Amino acid sequence: MWVVEHVAIGYLVWSGWSRYREGRPPTGAEFWLVLLGALLPDLVDKPLAWTFGVLPAGRSLAHSLLTASVLVVAARRVARRRGDVTLGTAFGVAYLSHLAADVVFPIISGRYAYTYFLLWPLLPLPYYDTSRSLVGEVLLRIPGGFSGPHLVVALLVLLVWVRDKMPGVPWAWFTWRAAGDGG
Repeated sequence: MWVVEHVAIGYLVWSGWSRYREGRPPTGAEFWLVLLGALLPDLVDKPLAWTFGVLPAGRSLAHSLLTASVLVVAARRVARRRGDVTLGTAFGVAYLSHLAADVVFPIISGRYAYTYFLLWPLLPLPYYDTSRSLVGEVLLRIPGGFSGPHLVVALLVLLVWVRDKMPGVPWAWFTWRAAGDGG
């Protein structure tokens, strides 16, 4: 899955959660924690596997539910100490949405061994090509471009983000504030 898709899915899930559970759109701080949570598994595993050869695959350590549970609990504890547990929840929801998105296609295609990363190192990983680099992966995907479903997801997340008043962009807050929206 493209990195951008993980961010889009993480944001859509958090926006829905925030509106349903909190009765409001995401805040700017939540936006940045969702971005971090949605990206972190790939920011850790891909370079450590593909560039440095430290991990066995681009879906291993940070894609494991064992690591995820430690990080999500830690994020919620830090957020609780800072007085806003919602920030830890935003990170956790986005992180777990990344892992969930990575297992959709293996499950649909019946390739269940490709979901074993969720319990790595307790379960063995299937063979993954780790000879590529992070830059090579990006360049490999660019020629294929975006398909119709990619464009639909991109448009949907853009519309939701604009409806949410573009959290994470400071000038957007000032623009709505100046327009008398109140915040």
